[in-house]
Amino acid sequence: MAKQDLEYNKLEKTENFKLVEVTIKDISQVSVEAWAIELHNKDLGKSIHIIADIGQTTSVLFGLSKTSNLSLSPSIYQFTKTLCNYNNSKVKSIIIDYVDGSISKSKLEIENKNGLVYFDVSSGDALALATINEIPIYTMVNLLKENEDGDEIEIDLE
Repeated sequence: MAKQDLEYNKLEKTENFKLVEVTIKDISQVSVEAWAIELHNKDLGKSIHIIADIGQTTSVLFGLSKTSNLSLSPSIYQFTKTLCNYNNSKVKSIIIDYVDGSISKSKLEIENKNGLVYFDVSSGDALALATINEIPIYTMVNLLKENEDGDEIEIDLE
């Protein structure tokens, strides 16, 4: 077997990159400045956990509350949507595409007249944007983990 064949065998299977929608199931404090946000896919019964700072978590909770006009100045999350509207673009979805312990990364999927454009953004900011502006959140199947109700999730804060 050639070395190239061995490298090919290490690649992820295509089905692992399938996107599934997730919703916020739980938010819990893991340290003074960090919060764990559990996102769950009901159909698969699996979850993904990300770490967000207090400002991002506050914005996520603000978005989940569906309360408007809590502040006289608009947030960066409201500004992003306004900027997209001004440029005839739309944030189509949030995609959480990397999680390793306390580090996670996401993409904004923006639709414009030329097609789709993707921007890297922190997962905490992406979730705040999604909840404030009612944007669907997706992740890849291979990032979801089994989690029975009541089980504690251990997240290594490096």
